[in-house]
Amino acid sequence: MQEQTPDTVLEQQLAATPAPAERAAFSAEPPGFLEYLMSVKHMQQASARARVSNSARVAQYEGDLARHYAADHGRELLRRLSYSREDQAAGAPPRHSIPMSGNIYTGTSTLRMAVGHYMDYMDYLHTQFS
Repeated sequence: MQEQTPDTVLEQQLAATPAPAERAAFSAEPPGFLEYLMSVKHMQQASARARVSNSARVAQYEGDLARHYAADHGRELLRRLSYSREDQAAGAPPRHSIPMSGNIYTGTSTLRMAVGHYMDYMDYLHTQFS
């Protein structure tokens, strides 16, 4: 039996998600994060799936992203996901708890971008569906 990680749970949820045409009848329902990235942000499916996976990785180590949004619109988490070229040059450790292999600057930037998209998604849900 495969161990349940946030990524495997997310993949199972994505596999169970109906195609956009099948969801048309439920247009009053808010879109999921993946659908939002593809339909509102106009991302290609592969890029959108990567952002969803990046967000799941952040949540695995930093906690539920919806709770971060509820607490302060994700500001503190986004602050911890900031890592500058100067930080990199100084060999400073990242402010977050997410293990990084490879370039810390690039990896942290990628995760920050994904979390930023998730916070935009939450804003979208609150303005469009509340």
